[in-house]
Amino acid sequence: MLNGDKEAFRGIVAEYGQGIRAFLAARTDDPSVVDDLAQETFIAAYESLGTFDRDANLGAWLRGIANNKYRMHLRHASRQRNLLERYRREAVAVCLSENPEVLDDMDSALVEKLRKCLEELPDRLREVVHGRYFEKTRVNEIAGRMDTSVSAVSSLLFRGRKQLETCIERTR
Repeated sequence: MLNGDKEAFRGIVAEYGQGIRAFLAARTDDPSVVDDLAQETFIAAYESLGTFDRDANLGAWLRGIANNKYRMHLRHASRQRNLLERYRREAVAVCLSENPEVLDDMDSALVEKLRKCLEELPDRLREVVHGRYFEKTRVNEIAGRMDTSVSAVSSLLFRGRKQLETCIERTR
């Protein structure tokens, strides 16, 4: 096994694959994550065969690798969620801001996401969001310009902010 015999390793995967998947499935209910982490576990095991002590328990060694892969997955997912949350807060803050010049100081990737999300808004929503937050036009002036009521513009602004928030969250 330690000499890199691929056929022998296929036998190990066949023998321990279900157990490793079950081990991972007990930690996450996402089948695609289970599959990915199981594959990563066996790749790491194959690459680390030289460090395996033949007197040790192979199943325990593989579960240790799987556990490390799972913990790395959790850290990565947490970082992604934190980054997404930061982007979402910043983007919404910009949209709600009376100072759109903040865009100049923001992360360029976030600015690009925000601009793309603004472009995806329906024309009417984009018009009120742009008028209110980028042109600093008062709601009653926007209502007059659009020949609609102040409450209709307020409703459009609310929907526009919600759609921007959803779009920013979607564009990880």
